[in-house]
Amino acid sequence: MFGALVTGRLPDTAAQQVDVNKFMFPIVDPESANHVTVFMLGTMPFEPGYAGGVYLCWPGPEPAWYLLGFISNDKPSATFRIAKTKPIDAVAAPNPFGGMMHPDAMMAAAAAAAAAGPPIAQIGVSIEPIAELTQHTPLPAAKAATASDFATFTQKTVESLFQFLTSFAVPREQALRSGDPNWVPLGALQRWHENYLHKLHLDPNFWKK
Repeated sequence: MFGALVTGRLPDTAAQQVDVNKFMFPIVDPESANHVTVFMLGTMPFEPGYAGGVYLCWPGPEPAWYLLGFISNDKPSATFRIAKTKPIDAVAAPNPFGGMMHPDAMMAAAAAAAAAGPPIAQIGVSIEPIAELTQHTPLPAAKAATASDFATFTQKTVESLFQFLTSFAVPREQALRSGDPNWVPLGALQRWHENYLHKLHLDPNFWKK
């Protein structure tokens, strides 16, 4: 019913069903994982009014589950940022998994106790009423950057550069008298600034082409 894909790794479509409405995926060496995408396989939709809450459990002596978000029939996949988001100070979500653990995580915990083997985190998908899932706040750091986030960052960067360079503006006559070989007409900089923002507005990913 579900699959998981960690950036740079092969997809995992063999979720371990640990309860009638709960599924788990192991994430080996989670410290090196950047993002994880959880998706529906398309073999079975959610019942009306239900969705899949996506939870993250970091390895540790007392595992705690943290809500990343959810997937649904209307949003069959979601990407979450897990790099550097170890929720040390975050408040754990209501735990729908109790003491359940993925078999690989159980073996990894035993190996860790013996100082052998990489740690394994767990991604859990719990089928719950959408009304309940929307009442909980997902881990803020898990939100993956979107195209609009990159567009905003690029726009702010370009505007900051423009403002910085224009702070050195001097009259043309003064620039010619100084003989500065690095002199650039302010009008050229203004045209570049306007053209760049116009292209960014039309296509946030134009700079990739």
